[in-house]
Amino acid sequence: MQKLKSFINAARPKTLPASIGPVTLGLALAGNQLNGKWHLAALIAACAVLLQISANLVNDYYDHKNKV
Repeated sequence: MQKLKSFINAARPKTLPASIGPVTLGLALAGNQLNGKWHLAALIAACAVLLQISANLVNDYYDHKNKV
């Protein structure tokens, strides 16, 4: 359970709105062109969040590696 808490903290949930904001704006602007394909919009939003999480994890890894 402690490892899961550490992973969630390393993912920095406070930064996730920074990744979803531009995606939401882009989807809002392209709303008419989606033609009801909201599963595509959800996939795009999920990719943005996962990219943000992976960037946070890689940053923490290299910060730790450089301290040692």
